[in-house]
Amino acid sequence: MFFKLHECRYNKKDNTVKLVYFVSDNYEPEIPKHEKSTTKWLLEELQEKVRVEFEYRTHPVTATQCHPSTLEGNKNGSLDALLKHKERVENGYTEAVSTDKAMKVKNIEYLLGRPIKVRPIQIKYLRNTEEEQVIAGTMHFLTKREYKKKDPLQDGAEITKTYWTFVIDDGRDRVQCVFFPTDKTRSKFEILVDRTMICASGVRTTRDKYVSFRISGISYCEIV
Repeated sequence: MFFKLHECRYNKKDNTVKLVYFVSDNYEPEIPKHEKSTTKWLLEELQEKVRVEFEYRTHPVTATQCHPSTLEGNKNGSLDALLKHKERVENGYTEAVSTDKAMKVKNIEYLLGRPIKVRPIQIKYLRNTEEEQVIAGTMHFLTKREYKKKDPLQDGAEITKTYWTFVIDDGRDRVQCVFFPTDKTRSKFEILVDRTMICASGVRTTRDKYVSFRISGISYCEIV
């Protein structure tokens, strides 16, 4: 074993994760591979860009001292996953670490929009991407809202459109959702009420530090 993880610190001000390792044997030739694989895996876990720094200490320590002792500025529990898998990370096998991101659901029943064809993931694993993702949870704070839009078919006259906002809670995390109905989907969506369990496909976006999940499809489900 060349690398023994000792501390994992997150500095919110500098947006930096610092990993401190105790090292042994001829560790220096292994550093490039170790840093590359560990950084890749860590960024995938955090689902955002941070600066990763490494520190290596060569003086001996006991097994008790080697236990990770500091975790500051926990980023939504993602660093906890790093520490739980530290044995594999220390040995440079970060590509072998597997995290089960899926939600356990059953009795999926189509309601509207894009059909659900993949297993939903936990909300904390949502990525900022234009690709559609699927989540599952319970609806809360369902609210009908309005906005005005110019209609090109009516010489630019303003027309009022409706949309809905709500929260999906998967039992551990929540995400704010927004749904813009079409003439085909409006009546079906209006059936939904608070505390309904659903699977939802959509795109996660961040605008002005405001995170939302824009819904494109909904199915009923049961969360196991």
